[in-house]
Amino acid sequence: MEPRGPHVTPSFYFGFSTEQLSVIVPWLQLNSLGLTILIHPNTEDPRADHLYYTLWVNRSQPVNAYAMKKPGPGEPKVEQIFPNTHPSVNIET
Repeated sequence: MEPRGPHVTPSFYFGFSTEQLSVIVPWLQLNSLGLTILIHPNTEDPRADHLYYTLWVNRSQPVNAYAMKKPGPGEPKVEQIFPNTHPSVNIET
């Protein structure tokens, strides 16, 4: 419902494996309903993931990731994403 992390507009996350990429991306392209969609990998460099290794469906948007850094010693190597298993926003009907 509000901007989070490097994203300057409200967004939500859904993840998928590399094996699903060839099915998910064309589906998103054909069914995006005009939404702007950012697809990026989760490598050891979250800054580069958001700024350079991106795929946009529809039009791109600004991403404020310039302050992001590579993980330091003892920090997780890959961006930690925790699935929302308890949604708090009602589904629109």
